[in-house]
Amino acid sequence: MTNNELKQAVADKLADLTGEWVNRHLSMHDLCKKVEAATGQRKGYRQNQYDFLFAFTGAKREYGPAKWIPPFRPISTLRHPRADEIDRLPVPISMAGIGNGGDSGMGRGR
Repeated sequence: MTNNELKQAVADKLADLTGEWVNRHLSMHDLCKKVEAATGQRKGYRQNQYDFLFAFTGAKREYGPAKWIPPFRPISTLRHPRADEIDRLPVPISMAGIGNGGDSGMGRGR
């Protein structure tokens, strides 16, 4: 729904509700003020004027076709060039035990 269509729908509904003609060329802000005066509902502080007027008209949103979702493909990562050598190295041992000591709060990794 474009802005002009929304303004026309709001003007028509206000005319039905209050019985007085409303100019559809008013700004969104002025239309919000007229709706607030007619219904007693206030627009939320951070609520969009378009959403407020759209909710007032009670129109249904038009939903298009579902967005295309690409098929799942697992990420193929490259193996580290020295992965075999790293796997063959012994596990580093520190005074805190196996590893570099970061898990117990001593040594590197604090």
